[in-house]
Amino acid sequence: MPELTVTDVNKTFNGTQVLHDINFTVHDGEFFTLLGPSGCGKSTTLSCIAGLDRPDTGTIALDDVVFFSGRHNSFVPPEGRNLGMVFQSYALWPHMSIADNLALPLSLRKVPKARRDELIDDALDKVDLLHLRGRYPHEMSGGQQQRVALARALVYSPRVLLLDEPLSNLDAKLREQARAWLKALQASVGITTIYVTHDQEEALAMSDRIAVMAKGRMVQIASPTEIYDRPAAREVAAFVGSCSFLDGRVVDAGDTYVELVDSGQIVHARGRFDVRTSDGVSVAVRPERVTITGADAPASPGVNRIRAHVRSSSYVGARYEYLLSVGDSQIAANCLSPTHHGDVDLLIDPDNVFLYPRHELAGV
Repeated sequence: MPELTVTDVNKTFNGTQVLHDINFTVHDGEFFTLLGPSGCGKSTTLSCIAGLDRPDTGTIALDDVVFFSGRHNSFVPPEGRNLGMVFQSYALWPHMSIADNLALPLSLRKVPKARRDELIDDALDKVDLLHLRGRYPHEMSGGQQQRVALARALVYSPRVLLLDEPLSNLDAKLREQARAWLKALQASVGITTIYVTHDQEEALAMSDRIAVMAKGRMVQIASPTEIYDRPAAREVAAFVGSCSFLDGRVVDAGDTYVELVDSGQIVHARGRFDVRTSDGVSVAVRPERVTITGADAPASPGVNRIRAHVRSSSYVGARYEYLLSVGDSQIAANCLSPTHHGDVDLLIDPDNVFLYPRHELAGV
């Protein structure tokens, strides 16, 4: 099975560079996700792999087959890459039955009709739609159409499957069911898959590895656990999950103690990155890693204690979401109790405090 490599890929549209030195490798059988906000370059990256867009520079290769080389000015068109692709819109032919939609890519590849029927039935069976092979797209639900689009991408046994936000047209409950089904199907088929989404929960739930993108650059490539628990940059911490950011200045780089600018309180950080004394930093904390307790209540040794004031709380079903003031800054915290009011203490383990450069503080 194949391994796909993308090396130093750059892409410009109308004088604006949208991809900057993109580098990553997708391993055999891996479910690899490109995650980021709209306009970050994830769909453009997928289009370059598919051959729908031509990069300016770099190399894209599948094992020893080079799809694109800027150095050698070589480019394999989409039809020569044997990649399966599912678009956000599904792109099903409305005047064709489901079986005929699947037959089209096989016909273009000149697969004999007898073999064609076998492949169609096998692909529809994989997505549990064999009993609907004679229906038309308008006679099917959105979830069923999504499965048909996936079956069409699998029917000719592509070497890699490319999925561009294929679940985004489904409602929330159906999308949750579909992502579990899709991940199970991918694992059972064993096909190398590159998935594009802006949905962080979708990426965390389905992926073997995630590449977080921002402004046309790869910011971090890691497992879902590492992306969430050890975000390598502020952009990752802010986009994947919820995070509060407080302005601070490092007062002791050796043990990583930070003074919060707005309140003068001292915070110890162990989930940190390289910092120096007097550096301006953003102190990042996830709300589920914050414990609210009464002022001056006992706490374990070494745990950060920050004095805060409750501004508001919202009941969201499984928990209460609090918004609190720390000086002139705000911090969010999740809690099962609705009883916190006024001045409270926030307990935060140093391992759950992250620091990111805050260059705008330089010289202040």
